[in-house]
Amino acid sequence: MGVTRVCRAVIIGGGVTGLTAAYHLQESGKPFEITLLEQSDRLGGCVFTERVDGFVMEHGADAFVARKPHALALCSLLDLPVQSPQTRTAYIRRPDGLVPLSGGFSGLVPAYPGTVLASPLLSLKGKARLLWEWMVPAGQDAAEESMEAFFVRRFGREAYTRVIAPLIGGLSGGDPAALSLDAHLPHLRIMENKHGSLLRAARHSPKPAGSALCSLRGGLGTLIDAMASRLQRVSICKSMPVQAVRRQGAGYVVETGSNKLHTADVVLIAVPAYAAASILAPLDAPLAEALGTIRYSAAIMVQLAYRSPDVPRVLDASGYIVAPDAGCKAVASTWSSVKFSGRAPDNHVLLRVVLARKRTDVAFAMDDEALTALACAELQDTLGVKAAPMLSRVHRWHRSLPQYALGHLERRAQIDDMRKAHSGLYLAGAAFNGTGIPDCIRSAQKAVDAILSDYTASDV
Repeated sequence: MGVTRVCRAVIIGGGVTGLTAAYHLQESGKPFEITLLEQSDRLGGCVFTERVDGFVMEHGADAFVARKPHALALCSLLDLPVQSPQTRTAYIRRPDGLVPLSGGFSGLVPAYPGTVLASPLLSLKGKARLLWEWMVPAGQDAAEESMEAFFVRRFGREAYTRVIAPLIGGLSGGDPAALSLDAHLPHLRIMENKHGSLLRAARHSPKPAGSALCSLRGGLGTLIDAMASRLQRVSICKSMPVQAVRRQGAGYVVETGSNKLHTADVVLIAVPAYAAASILAPLDAPLAEALGTIRYSAAIMVQLAYRSPDVPRVLDASGYIVAPDAGCKAVASTWSSVKFSGRAPDNHVLLRVVLARKRTDVAFAMDDEALTALACAELQDTLGVKAAPMLSRVHRWHRSLPQYALGHLERRAQIDDMRKAHSGLYLAGAAFNGTGIPDCIRSAQKAVDAILSDYTASDV
């Protein structure tokens, strides 16, 4: 009998993708010696939950989409009970104030056209054009289409400008005219091709029994904590930035900022595309260049806590998204303690204001005090809050969500072809095939499946 060789696997990145990959690789039962390298002093990446004095503050993502099953399945595997929002209503901030977002919209498609007709967001002409979507034929051109072009073609300019564009901004933080519909929302193209109309498709699709969004009691950081606690056979190295990946014989050597070298048979890179580009530049300059073309949006999150009596307006929704023509500095506001239970102590509220979407925004030059003042002014305008917050936190994401610009599908295929030239090298994460938490989990699982397929028991 031959001796089974242990396969050394190095995972670069301790966000949702890297942790999921480490967990599934560990649980595969195969002889892997796993090391996870994370450049920061914490795990979780863009999932960052801070708990202070009974307040649960989400500095990054605060929910995940339920229709994509991968996050729900992982939570079930980890025995984590899922939490649904307390309310499904929201507002759009228009120049004339907060206007209720029609409950008819679900996933950017009006699932209940009747409620849309009652919405003050659209004029009579805009509502008529939206309903005319039933008669708009499916696109005949197979070419990739921008989000703006797709939604204007199907629902008209007014519905796009007043409703859909703000929603897209809240979801992706990018410019819909430059973003690929086929890369970001491929299920809508499938719906159009199958039914000929998105309204018709929504009518024939089964309505979800539960909420479209989910979270976890105690915040999404609970998922990070649960996975980290299960990685008993994984060597986790935090504050360990990776400088480069180079070939060494049939395997690789991973160079870190501390001049420590990690030899590996398998390397899985689960970091943002720009970081992967820097790491892979010494190994494959064209691959690094292709990864570097994937752009990211930015965001500034300001958390503000108040006593309930300090907020004069009734908080009857999950928050609001700011329309592009509203003329204010904010992008959105989440009423966190209303959206999910357990986010603030009794008789207190926790509110989050999102500022900026581009790294070039002047807000990134402001200090914490100025940003807090800007967020407070926003809440005074919309909610009438004049009291100083009893607690505040500011977190800057200089590069947060990947932007799938037109050409992303071709770019992604090119990157994968170049990656395959390096046996034992794998890429995963939000940069490629979906930006949400379920997408990252699916990407990690797919990468682990590929590793296990390439390195079977007979190989290792």
